[in-house]
Amino acid sequence: MLPFPNSVLMQDDEKLQPYAVELAEYFRSQRMTFTMPVDLYGTPFQLSVRNALYEISYE
Repeated sequence: MLPFPNSVLMQDDEKLQPYAVELAEYFRSQRMTFTMPVDLYGTPFQLSVRNALYEISYE
């Protein structure tokens, strides 16, 4: 089940470009942190796992 069943998905490459740049830099080991905002949803368990992953060192 989708989290937002009444939502319409739209692709906007221009809006996604800053995220793509930061991800590409990260995978080239040129970036260790991200500046773009993200709005994360999940169950309490999913959020606890995500928070635990934030504790893992970059290196």
